[in-house]
Amino acid sequence: MDNELEKENSLNQDDELESLIDSSADEEASTSSDDSTNVETLEEKVKKLESINKQLYARLQKMKEAKPKVVEPQDDEFKKKIEFAIFHGKDLTKEEMEEVFAYAKAKNISYEEALKSPVISTYLEKSREQRKAEQAQVDVESGKSDIEKKYTPEQLRSMSLEELKKIIPK
Repeated sequence: MDNELEKENSLNQDDELESLIDSSADEEASTSSDDSTNVETLEEKVKKLESINKQLYARLQKMKEAKPKVVEPQDDEFKKKIEFAIFHGKDLTKEEMEEVFAYAKAKNISYEEALKSPVISTYLEKSREQRKAEQAQVDVESGKSDIEKKYTPEQLRSMSLEELKKIIPK
């Protein structure tokens, strides 16, 4: 809401400044036709331009102050999460840490206590077993030798002893 008011005020100020600049340009054109430019009109123009300059400078300062400032979170819970992640991040996956955080919050206990609880311990064991099982899945082709990958068992049976000696490395 404040930003909208500031924008509206700055737009109004823009209009005022443009009208002042236009009027000074018009006066300049009308006075330059004669050689009757007197010191008073020039002093008035200088004063107007100085006031415009001061207004623009003040607006610039306001805009610099109005820049959004980056604020680092000073939340104690955030700091505790960071510390926990630093100490246990090597051993736990992101999902496991999130589970520990959720359990600790639900039980209103510390993250360390949650990590030691039987519920989380069981969860971590199951999660680790599942990860090991996923990593242990072996491709059917990976257990075969290069020769078995190149030739079918039927082709190997039909080969003569000399051909087999050629393809089998010593």
